[in-house]
Amino acid sequence: MSSSPTDMNVNNSLVARPIPGMFTRLWTDSLRHWVGQYSHPMTWTGLGLFVFLMLFSWLGPVLYPVSPLAIHANHLLLAPSWQFPFGTDNLGRNMLARMMDGGKATLEVGLLGALIAISLGIIYGMIAAMSPRWLDKVLMRLLDALLALPGIVLMIFFAAIIPLDTLSLILVLGCLVLAGAGADCAQ
Repeated sequence: MSSSPTDMNVNNSLVARPIPGMFTRLWTDSLRHWVGQYSHPMTWTGLGLFVFLMLFSWLGPVLYPVSPLAIHANHLLLAPSWQFPFGTDNLGRNMLARMMDGGKATLEVGLLGALIAISLGIIYGMIAAMSPRWLDKVLMRLLDALLALPGIVLMIFFAAIIPLDTLSLILVLGCLVLAGAGADCAQ
């Protein structure tokens, strides 16, 4: 049995074919929605500031390779100049190099702490959502007990029992941010 050309046309018409420009329209519609969703000027100001700080802290030391710990004994407490764009401190250290180095360390701790808080929050929320009702109540009371203490008290407690280094600071900040975010979600 051979099929006639009319049968083939009927069968081919049932096959789903992509609409010309479908992916382009999908992309532009998604982009238009995203831009419309986040078109508030403060959103773009915050995003621009974040990008500037990232570039200043991570790309800045590559473009301005000055040691933040180098001491210039003859240049104490100088005002900004071409040699020292942000001036020097009381030991003669370059303030621009120190700001770049400090910004890099601060962003590393903050971003990794936020990533840990998000990860733990997702796991904690999934456990609470998928568990029996009694376990959900226990988890909420545990979070309430954690929130009853001020964050500074918990930081002092953790500083007393954990040796302080960058990793422990990231973990403690991640856990404290998780507790704070849990309070915002529970209300």
